[in-house]
Order: sequence, then structure tokens, then C-alpha cells
Amino acid sequence: QREPSRRLTKLASARHSSVADPAQPAPSFAHLSSHPSLSSSSSSSTLVQTLVGIRHLVVSYAGHVISGLIGGNASERTAELYNAAIEGKVPESFWYAFADRFSSSEDETLSLCIIPLIRQLGKAFTLENQKPLDFLSHLLSIKAIAAALVKSEDWLPLAKLTTGRSIEYESLLGPFFTVSVLPDIFHGNVMKEYMGGTQQQVAVGIKTLRMSQEIVLKQLNKIVLQLLKMGGEVREK
Repeated sequence: QREPSRRLTKLASARHSSVADPAQPAPSFAHLSSHPSLSSSSSSSTLVQTLVGIRHLVVSYAGHVISGLIGGNASERTAELYNAAIEGKVPESFWYAFADRFSSSEDETLSLCIIPLIRQLGKAFTLENQKPLDFLSHLLSIKAIAAALVKSEDWLPLAKLTTGRSIEYESLLGPFFTVSVLPDIFHGNVMKEYMGGTQQQVAVGIKTLRMSQEIVLKQLNKIVLQLLKMGGEVREK
């Protein structure tokens, strides 16, 4: 009877020792890559290929979810992507991988995902909230994204551009060019918002408007120049 008891004790002890101690730090990537089984160049190459394949699958799945091809609710997914991007929770490398994955001329997933996102950026952009403009600049610095956008009907829908004012509302980048320090019945009275109060408060309001407007104009100029420098179809559109 004692022999089985001893065997059970040893088995329990072996199982306990095989469970990772939560107090111990997890092994780092450098530690894993230095392991004898992964230290050879062939093993490292296999590991890199595996990681690249995993990233490809993740980016592909993300694109199909955001576009609504998987799960539907594309508008809801766009809102979630917008919030994550503005809060800095989406790494810049994701957008390059995303553009590379869906840059095929036969695949509209790229424009299906990016156009609603830019629409959302345009709605949120104001003189007080310039993060959407900064993020737009980053997106349009990626040639594959810029090329996909200029090919879409949303870029410059000529049939809907019946007046000068309609360019601001119908074209894809129009909302970003509507910011003005002049009174405008369509965008609120800037004079009342910034020029009320004492003489000192008015002076501060004028200075704030000048600084904000200057930053916006520089960013818009940067966006236009980077699109022109891309050449080809992006420049022609």
C-alpha cells in the first residue's frame, strides 16, 4: 500500500514542478531565439516566416471585419477603428501592412475600409481638435492608400458638385478645407465663440485663432504636396 502512495506523491510533485511559476517573468523573445533549437540560421528564418504569415492572417482578418465582409456592422467597426486610431492604439506599422495586403486593383477592401474612416475623421475635425487631420496626413502618406482613394467615386464626385459649397460636403477631403476664422452660418459664428468677453480675452482669442489656423494650413499644404509628389494617377486626380 505504501508503494502506490509513494508513486502518487512523485507524480503530484512532477506535475507541480512542470507548472510555470507566476512569480517568474515570462521568457523574452531574445531568450527564446537564443535557444539551441532556434539558434541556427535556418530555424531563425523559419521563425521569421511564421511571424510574417501570422501578421498576414491578422491583417487580412482585420480588413474583412472592418469592411463588414465578416460579421457585418461595417459602420460600427469603423467607429471602433476611428477611436482606436485617434487614441494611438493602432501602431503605424499596421497601416503599411494593411495597405500592402489590400493594394490589389481588383480588391476594393482597402477603399471600403479607409473611405468611411476618413469620413469619420472629417466630421470630428475642428480647430480645437486637429488629431483627425494629423492622422489623415499619415494615411495619405502611404501611396497604396492614396492611390486607392483617388480611384474611388467618393474622391471627387463630379455629378454632386453643383456648387462651390458642395465641394466641402461631397468630396472626400472637403471637410478638412472648411475650417475658417471668418464668420460662417454653416460652421458656427467664430466671432461669438472666440471674441466675446473682455478686451484681454478677445486678444487671447485672436492669437489662438491665428496659431490654430496657421497649423491647419501648414498641415493641409503638406498633405497636398505629398500627394503631388507621388506622381502618376495620384497626381493627376
